[in-house]
Amino acid sequence: MQFDPFVIPFNIGLYFILIYAVVRSVRWFSNLSRPDKLRLQRGFFGSAFGRSLKEIFMESLIHRKILKANFRLGYMHMSLAFGWFLLILFGTIEADIFGTRHLNPPYKAIFFKFFNPDHGRTGFEAVYSFLMDLILAFILSGLILAVIKRFSSKVVGMKKTTKLKLPDKIALTSLWLIFPSRLIAESLTSGVYGTGSFLTGSLGSVLASFLPANQLAYPFWWLYSLSLGTFFLLLPVTRYMHIPTELFLIFARNSGIRTGDQSGAFTEIQTYSCSSCGIC
Repeated sequence: MQFDPFVIPFNIGLYFILIYAVVRSVRWFSNLSRPDKLRLQRGFFGSAFGRSLKEIFMESLIHRKILKANFRLGYMHMSLAFGWFLLILFGTIEADIFGTRHLNPPYKAIFFKFFNPDHGRTGFEAVYSFLMDLILAFILSGLILAVIKRFSSKVVGMKKTTKLKLPDKIALTSLWLIFPSRLIAESLTSGVYGTGSFLTGSLGSVLASFLPANQLAYPFWWLYSLSLGTFFLLLPVTRYMHIPTELFLIFARNSGIRTGDQSGAFTEIQTYSCSSCGIC
């Protein structure tokens, strides 16, 4: 199995947040009243399940309501959420199709370029590399808006930005570093091997022309992994916990649960689902 120590921070963060989300969901479910438990169980079957999937796609990924209210702000949220989803989805497919084996561990898809630096020279590989670069560019366009918004909220049509606590600031910094570090890591690797597409390939060629790309690439792969791991580890204690919690809330609402028969559980789910975006 292909492995490198730099993937450890990512692995720790990923498995931590997955386990935490499952345990927290089980706890919330166990604290619901018996009628609400039955409603939620039935919500995973029939039309309610379809409505939940549609709402997750339209609101959690596309951010339709925000797009209608404020296009620039909606685009910012959509590019980060939907773009990241596409990057994971097509990255997983890429690792399965072009990798050495199927059913790869998660890190193989996330750090595919590191383990397959020669990928993307010709044919279908080149087309797929173009697609991955396009998705990354889509995400980075939203990230630029997010950074500008933090210092000048009027750019996205807001009067002021949300005040962040220290854990939120660290998580936000980690989130901001994820995609630029991936861009630089992949670009430097592409510059060494002469691969990549319109974004990573072009930037890689420029960087490799005056920098020791082979020596610099590895530290940026570490930064990419550390940024991901830090963000995942901080999710439970920051406003970004709304990302996994919102999925639970959507299924609960479409199952017929509105206020909860017992105080506490459903209220806590609603609280954690708030992104503190400042719109309302």
